[in-house]
Amino acid sequence: ECLERLPLDKKNETYYLSCPNCRQHAELPKDGVGAFPVAFHLNNLKEMQGLLNNRSSKVHIPAFNPPEVTCDDHGKSLELFCETCDTGICVTCQFGDHKHHKYELITEKYDQHCEKLKECLLPVERRKAALKKILSAITEREGEIRERGEGVLAEIHGMVEDMINVLRRSERKLTEQAKRVIDSRLKVLSEQKESTKKSLKLVEDVTTYVEQSLKTGSPQQVLGSKKQMMERMSNVTLPINWEELYPVEKADFELSKDIKSLRHIGDIVTHSSTALQQCRDTSLVISISPHIDNISSVHVIDDVKGPLGVAITEDNRVIITERDGHCVTILDKRGKKVKSLGGEGGRGNVKFSYLHCLAITPDRFILVSDSNSIQKISMDGQLIKSVGEWGSGPLQFNDPYGIAISPTTGQVYIAD
Repeated sequence: ECLERLPLDKKNETYYLSCPNCRQHAELPKDGVGAFPVAFHLNNLKEMQGLLNNRSSKVHIPAFNPPEVTCDDHGKSLELFCETCDTGICVTCQFGDHKHHKYELITEKYDQHCEKLKECLLPVERRKAALKKILSAITEREGEIRERGEGVLAEIHGMVEDMINVLRRSERKLTEQAKRVIDSRLKVLSEQKESTKKSLKLVEDVTTYVEQSLKTGSPQQVLGSKKQMMERMSNVTLPINWEELYPVEKADFELSKDIKSLRHIGDIVTHSSTALQQCRDTSLVISISPHIDNISSVHVIDDVKGPLGVAITEDNRVIITERDGHCVTILDKRGKKVKSLGGEGGRGNVKFSYLHCLAITPDRFILVSDSNSIQKISMDGQLIKSVGEWGSGPLQFNDPYGIAISPTTGQVYIAD
């Protein structure tokens, strides 16, 4: 009956029931709320509540009785505890496999073993509490890192926005400067242009006057105006400074760029032990247990000069660096020399000064660490690219020794 009073919303002769939790409106069936589907989980909850109420109303609540454990061999209940085997046995087992073992009644030793288990549980509980504490600290630190990360990202965004504003102001300033230079030079050229146009107009008028007189005038008229024409032509042919008429301004202005600071606007600096560093000293101890008394060589390659680095190609060819031979040598599967790259009499145009180790790229190029650079060469000894110079800055090396390529990311790792 209480549900009958709930659907108060009426739209187009239809009542709607509003859910008190999600506020979703449900259309009321024509037969009323009784036509809604039965909520079986609510009925189950009501039944469980009734059972609990009935149990709580009783004076005695029966205790939980675990199922009886019986012997797998004899089917009897386990009444004895064999301390020798640390397991429960039945009365028949004491005359069989456990005949000479030490055993007692479970009922007599149960409390003692329970106390021992509780004592052993104490360090487990302490470990549990310690791990929970650490987990809580990790969770708290995660929140701090995320919060700090959001702050750093906001700082980066704000810094970039400020730089954009500075760039826009610089753009306006440089634009104004350029326009002033352009307008100033165009003004000078405009004045020269107007002066030249006037001189040209005067010369064209005199030319037209003389030519017209010669074409249309009679001999008497031409001779009569000869003096006047001569004077006018003399006036327009007076010596002038031609350099003053030529453009005095040049298009020799340009933008002087100063964008070095924009190439690198900052770094993320960390202050903890997990900070990413360019170099890190590491000490490793590897223990081995060989199963042979002596180690004998399977194959010896002795025709090399100071072998240092070694790498294997996908087709199982061995490539080594010969430090004393200043070359990279390719061996076949049997260990025989196929060719040498660089060095005296070697193939290609690559030259090495003090090469160390090497690595093979997925696209079958060779990366060699030289005295202060990394050289990329082809399998034919052609130099593809050389990167690095002496120093300690970016892409600068002092003595690049080890080199490796990540098989997952393809990144090159160099030990300098």
